[in-house]
Amino acid sequence: GDPESVEIGERPYQLLEALELPRGTQISLGLSGLVEASLGDRIGRGARGIRLEYAASIGLALLMILVIAYAVWHRSRSRQQPVALEASADSAVDDERQTVRGMLLDLARSFRAGHLSEEEYQRRRRVLASRLASRFRE
Repeated sequence: GDPESVEIGERPYQLLEALELPRGTQISLGLSGLVEASLGDRIGRGARGIRLEYAASIGLALLMILVIAYAVWHRSRSRQQPVALEASADSAVDDERQTVRGMLLDLARSFRAGHLSEEEYQRRRRVLASRLASRFRE
């Protein structure tokens, strides 16, 4: 007969009913609008078919591949790092030079304002000047 619409679990379906079919009758149905299995479903279905003896070997092989990939990545990264360290060391030296120059300017301002004696000013100035000179040698 003609398909009848029914709802099962709030989803509409078409119900086909055939009565008194003789034995050996062949039936052909066309299904459409079906949901396809996701990648996770396909992988899960395939994984369930793997025997336990092989699963351990496959797991170890995957683990080894991950370890080797990490080692290669880490090694390539560590080769690039010394350049970054040198650049940061140069930057640190430049920062220290700027700081010492600023300290010399502050020292001169304090001396001009009368907050330091001539002896104290000269002593501090020598210390900062020698520190600045040592940074220029690096």
